[in-house]
Amino acid sequence: MNSRAASDTSLLENLLHVVDAAAGGQVDQTLDSIVDVATSFVSESLAATVVLVDGQVSSGLRLAACRGLSRSYQDTMEKEPDQFRASVTARAIREQRPLLVRDILGDPDYSRWWQMARDEGYRAILATPMMVGGTAIGSLNIYRRTTGDLPPSDILLVDMFARVAAGVLQTSRLLSDRDNQVTALARLVQALQDQAHEHSNRLQAIRGLIAIGEPDRALSFISEITEATASVRSEISTRIKHPTLAGLLVSLTEVAAQQDIKVTIDPDSHLERLPANLSDSQVVTVVGNLVDNAIAAVAEEPPRRRLVRVAVKSEQEHLVIEVRDWGSGLAMPFSQALTWGESSRVGHLGAGLNLVHRAVTAALGVLEATSSGSGTTFTVRVPDIDATRTPPTDLPGV
Repeated sequence: MNSRAASDTSLLENLLHVVDAAAGGQVDQTLDSIVDVATSFVSESLAATVVLVDGQVSSGLRLAACRGLSRSYQDTMEKEPDQFRASVTARAIREQRPLLVRDILGDPDYSRWWQMARDEGYRAILATPMMVGGTAIGSLNIYRRTTGDLPPSDILLVDMFARVAAGVLQTSRLLSDRDNQVTALARLVQALQDQAHEHSNRLQAIRGLIAIGEPDRALSFISEITEATASVRSEISTRIKHPTLAGLLVSLTEVAAQQDIKVTIDPDSHLERLPANLSDSQVVTVVGNLVDNAIAAVAEEPPRRRLVRVAVKSEQEHLVIEVRDWGSGLAMPFSQALTWGESSRVGHLGAGLNLVHRAVTAALGVLEATSSGSGTTFTVRVPDIDATRTPPTDLPGV
């Protein structure tokens, strides 16, 4: 096989690797496969990253995947995303074309990056926008050890791969959403079954009161149930205009009340619509599992701590979902809790947080947790991609 044929075969194998990763519907694995493969297209490549458009950070961009650069680099960019404002990544996304910095250390416009480039060992960067339907959803960046120009064919090849990778990433999100739809439907069915069971118990209680000649007590019980249910429904529907999510919260609140657990909606909650990149099934998976876990976390606590608070807010072009419990805190590290099969509850599948994480990453969001002996707060932030198609227009023109 000649070198050209070998190169073509390698390209096809790499593309298949990315497509296969996407077939599993896990967005984080798809992103990892993209950066794994990207460096094979350019000689003297040291590393690759994917930076995605994200309205939840001030720079409008966040590091989504990285291969070949140090943990220190990743931590810095995750904690200080404003550094992306002055990067070639921001320019490539804004201008929607590949851009090459031929020599970082020889270009005064990039002086803020000189020390980082020395520490990481790269001298040049090729930033290529990831285009979907005429919109740049991010940038694929390749870091080289050597300086100088690249052959136009190499740049064209990376541009093609970045477009394929963007499409594959979107496909991965769709597949993940399909899986979440099944999970979300099961979640809704379970909630309806729990409600039906409780309604049956209430009807039996009313029937019993009438049978023993206590119609006044039966009427009082009916009034009590009606007022409590109407109050919950009114409180939630006033703040949450999305019918699927509002219905789920009503159901979860009523089911929790059966266990003497109070689920409240934060008074600052307000939602008119979901972000375009977050589906009904994903939000059901996220909220359903987080509230389920919170209810379980306080089930054995004394009455004063049998509380769960849910907040749903639209803030600065992204959706924030916060679920707080007053339990005893996470029984294992957060990263371990995200792993499929990990659970501190005996006989529990340990799938809830993993499903939440998958749904959130598929929507290009982030899941965070803070935990102590006085409780745990899970926070989900999902950018509204329609509202954040490009980084802010005041990015420096470097």
